[in-house]
Amino acid sequence: MIKLKEISKEDAFRYMGGDYSSINEEELKILKENEKLLLENINVRYVYKVFDIDNETMMIGPNIKLEGQSIKNHLKDCNKVIFLAATLSSSVDEFIRKRQVSGSFDMVCADALASAAIEDALKLIDLELINRFKDKHLTWRFGVGYGDFPLEFQSTFLDLANARKLIGLNLSDGGLLTPTKSVTCIIGVSDRKLDNNRDIMDSYSHRCSICNMKDVCAYSKYNK
Repeated sequence: MIKLKEISKEDAFRYMGGDYSSINEEELKILKENEKLLLENINVRYVYKVFDIDNETMMIGPNIKLEGQSIKNHLKDCNKVIFLAATLSSSVDEFIRKRQVSGSFDMVCADALASAAIEDALKLIDLELINRFKDKHLTWRFGVGYGDFPLEFQSTFLDLANARKLIGLNLSDGGLLTPTKSVTCIIGVSDRKLDNNRDIMDSYSHRCSICNMKDVCAYSKYNK
């Protein structure tokens, strides 16, 4: 069980498009107030499943293939994959909606803090996986829909991870995850040391280099 005690306010402010080093007292006060309230509403739930993968064909079992060159490159030399799904639960969606009543800045703060919180939770899950696979080498989390890995794989992912039943993850009519503050991703497991900054402990800034939004992303700008 994961219980967050705090949320990265620096990351949250970056998600809002700001530079945390220039935050003013009033903004910080509102950010802290929303952090306290949000922590009371977070219920981290997660599930992960491990599958064998054919590194040449990218097949998982006889019928499931991971499509796209970016995921193939990411899983180079990996013989297993971890399907990880995590969510802050529907209570967070409801909290963000309620913050609209308090004002637009409160709502923006709550939404950004929730985005930072799911990443904070995932970092703790990373540590759990590193401990479980301590004799192996893990890649960093590769999100469904990242690079040229099709977002349409989302439904298959949820089925394989049994995430609908175990943690209440579903897809909206538009194909988005619900609850909204949720993540699905794939982690490669290898017997050998990973190259090209693919290791789970590598700086997150390396991921920006292959992201389609790298040239316009404010978060990437302040994360250098």
